[in-house]
Amino acid sequence: MSSPGTYIEAQKGAVPSELATWTELAQLYHQRLWDALGRKLLQLVGEPYFQTAPHLTQLYEQFVKHFEKRLNPVSLVTFATAASRQLPEIAEQVKFLESISKVVEADKQATITCKMELAARKVASGELKEAKELLSEGKREMEEHGGLVEASVHASYHLAFASYHKAQGHAQDYYTHALLYLTYTPLQSIPVSQQVELAASVGQAAILGANIYNFGELLQHPVLEALRGTSQQWVARLVAAFNSGDIRAFREVMAAEAKQEALKPQETQQFLQTKIRIMAFIELVFRKEVNNRTLTFSEIASACDLPHDKVEMLVLKAFALKVVKGMIDEVEGKVRVDWVQPRVLHKTQVEALKDRLWEWSAQVQGVVSLVAAQV
Repeated sequence: MSSPGTYIEAQKGAVPSELATWTELAQLYHQRLWDALGRKLLQLVGEPYFQTAPHLTQLYEQFVKHFEKRLNPVSLVTFATAASRQLPEIAEQVKFLESISKVVEADKQATITCKMELAARKVASGELKEAKELLSEGKREMEEHGGLVEASVHASYHLAFASYHKAQGHAQDYYTHALLYLTYTPLQSIPVSQQVELAASVGQAAILGANIYNFGELLQHPVLEALRGTSQQWVARLVAAFNSGDIRAFREVMAAEAKQEALKPQETQQFLQTKIRIMAFIELVFRKEVNNRTLTFSEIASACDLPHDKVEMLVLKAFALKVVKGMIDEVEGKVRVDWVQPRVLHKTQVEALKDRLWEWSAQVQGVVSLVAAQV
């Protein structure tokens, strides 16, 4: 193994496009600025050149390995796990991570990260029992810390759980952990190909999750932009249709993407038909004034593209899911809504809310003026 200085000098000539990077790495190394060097290495994880295999792995083996014990343990593990993903075989990745775990075994946060990364590799190799054991250990250790750990530790924790729940077909749990992973992970640190895969998986989980009726948080995350111009763009379009309760847009996507494996099962299609109608019902309620949220069966039937005699069943389903609360008056054929599940609003919905606030403000001003005139 060559010395760190020799490796960096060789890279300057071999990869001149990254000359500034090699020069900075050399300076930080020779000045023994280990914290700054650790931060620089984490920055490189998100750089296009280093996201291509095996550049991170080579950088670790030829450069970082010489001073790995001088780096912050969590920074070391975060960089090393990114490097491990560039190894072609899962068995190699596991061996690599196990060697890192020995280097950082004195640091609890770094140890948790290693366990979570190993759990994710176990899931990838189909060793779900072993993965579950590692996840349980990691969860216990996270609870002992009270969740007060670095962002990268949270990221590894949620990514490992997300991968496990995805393998188990648990859409709801996968969605929850995947969103939390994205919360703790800078998007630029995820290779573009992985962004596409992640965005498609999270989007499908949102669509297919039995109890997921709030899509605003996902729509606000830039990860969905990774689907633009790809064969998976339909996922983002379908999520947007659900968020706004747009039945027409939903049907357009379903018709165009009928061959998608995720949408083929008849029971899935039936479930999605019901789900989009519930979202249309929620959107109808949202657009009503707070002091006038009594809807007729006819209004609901029209908004949800549903036969009049099916309205009550749809409303009861929404009540059972606890996305809406209220009362049904079967005699009058009306539904009084007292509460709607809070949700993250997109721009159009915020603008509608703004208009309603202006209307409310005008009404209040009118009442104030009337009272003032009578005093």
